[in-house]
Amino acid sequence: MRTFFTSLLSGVLGALLVYGAFTISPPPGTKDEPEQPVKAVTTALQINEPLDGLSAQDIYERRGDAVVHIKATISSRFDNLFGLPVPENQVASGSGFIVSKDGYVITNAHVVSGADKITVQFSDQAEEEATLVGVDQSTDLAVLKTDLKDHDVGVLALADSQNAQVGQTVYAIGNPLGYDRSMSRGIISALNRVINAPNGIEIRGVIQTDAAVNQGNSGGPLLTGAGEVIGVTSQIATTGAGNIGIAFAIPSSIVKRVYKEIKETGKTSRPWLGIQGSTLDEAPADELGLTTTEGAMIVAVMEPGPAHDAGLKEADRQTLIDGSYREIGGDIITKINDTEISSMEDLVNEINQYSAGTKVTLTILRNSKFKEIKVELDERPTEFDEPNLNRR
Repeated sequence: MRTFFTSLLSGVLGALLVYGAFTISPPPGTKDEPEQPVKAVTTALQINEPLDGLSAQDIYERRGDAVVHIKATISSRFDNLFGLPVPENQVASGSGFIVSKDGYVITNAHVVSGADKITVQFSDQAEEEATLVGVDQSTDLAVLKTDLKDHDVGVLALADSQNAQVGQTVYAIGNPLGYDRSMSRGIISALNRVINAPNGIEIRGVIQTDAAVNQGNSGGPLLTGAGEVIGVTSQIATTGAGNIGIAFAIPSSIVKRVYKEIKETGKTSRPWLGIQGSTLDEAPADELGLTTTEGAMIVAVMEPGPAHDAGLKEADRQTLIDGSYREIGGDIITKINDTEISSMEDLVNEINQYSAGTKVTLTILRNSKFKEIKVELDERPTEFDEPNLNRR
């Protein structure tokens, strides 16, 4: 990942080097409401409590033991995703959570990237070695397998993030800065954010939260008021090195799919059209004399690739538009099968609904005329799945 020295730093949270152990006092408890209250009392705490009846204490006591501390031993020397050198034979730290009784654990890909040995520390402080089942760099997710043996641990269920709402109370549990199994509370601040995965691919539909998360929280669960996982904490935006109330979590809708594919096959299947493009807007539409301003404009066609095999056309010239040069003249995709495409984001989201090998019909605009072209989507090349790490 590139190193940012701008006023806003957006970076991943995990792979924190652990230097020591610390002790902190637990937050004060809250009292249960009496069965027959004399009168209703409204406080800020009550407003923020989940509506399903579980308190923060309930969630931590019932779900906290499913959160694990992941330690990744890295023997090779490389620059991490912040551009900082990681020495040889160091142990990096992150978070994860157990999702099955047979020992499957979900975490972030960047927590375990480059690791020669991975161990999982449970809530009873015991450790077990874990194997890496599979990694999906494009969603920054990884699946581990460990032996639960007789450890007294729980299992977390994956919620439906499609039901997430801005303002909803959420809880993050992880190992920030090496503080074991810390919990923070906040709300969902926004939905459908876009962040970059370790390999530079955009992750869409991301959850933004103001729950306090920091380095070491990576791979930990973002929980609903029912104690179910609605996301996996992955990145923060900050003006310094810590939390300022803007954190991002991979939504459970993505986590479910990736976990299922990796568990079954050891990898994920990524459909690939083989183009680079941009959203058609008013300026290039006027330049091309078009009557529409909706669609995904093809800038480049990769060879070999499905789009090239199907005969799709890339941009054939550059023109100065609003002070910058734009690539224009390529085919404009306006529909996939029966789904309208208004932007490049629409195109990416729709393509991701299919599997490699699926044949789709693209409606394109070429030379001011609409045309249908059939394309068979391919498996995305493996070079797109490599993290941007500079190994030494």
